Amino acid sequence: MTDRSIVQVTLSNSPYLGNFMASELAFAAAAKSRLGLGTHFVLAPGAEEQPWLADLDAAGTTWSILPPVAGAWRAHLQDAIDEHRGALVSTHFTEADLSGAAAAAAAGVPCVWHSRTGFNEYKLRQRVKDVYKMRLVARRRVARVIAVSPWLAELNRRRGA
Repeated sequence: MTDRSIVQVTLSNSPYLGNFMASELAFAAAAKSRLGLGTHFVLAPGAEEQPWLADLDAAGTTWSILPPVAGAWRAHLQDAIDEHRGALVSTHFTEADLSGAAAAAAAGVPCVWHSRTGFNEYKLRQRVKDVYKMRLVARRRVARVIAVSPWLAELNRRRGA
C-alpha cells in the first residue's frame, strides 16, 4: 500500500450521486484494493452542499471543489496533486482537461482524458478548439485519451487524438 492517489477531475456537481459518480466510486475501490492507490475527487463549483458528498467520505476518498474562476483551476489542481501525492491525473473530457494536463505535466505525473460523450455536428469553432486541445496539448501532455465506445474512439481520432 502507498499513500499516493489518483486525482479524479470529475467536475461533478449534480444534485444526486448518479451512475457516473457511482462508477467512479467503484473505480476508487478497485484502485485501492488492487493498486493501493487512494482517490481524490475534484468537483465543480456547486457541489458544496450535495448530499452524496457523504458517500465519498464513507468510501474513504477525499474531495475538493474547484474555485469558481477557471483561471484558478490549474493552481488548485497542482495543490491537490501535491497534497494527495498524485500518481495519475484523470479528467473526464470537460472544460478542466487543459488545466488537468498542465498541472499533471508540472508535477511530472501522467494524465489521461476520458471521453464519454460526442456530437455529430462538427462546426468550425469546434475544429479550431480541437487543433489546440487535441493536436497540440494532448499530444504533448496526455498519456492516453480513453473512449468508452468504438464510435467515440473514431470521433476522437477524427478530432486529432
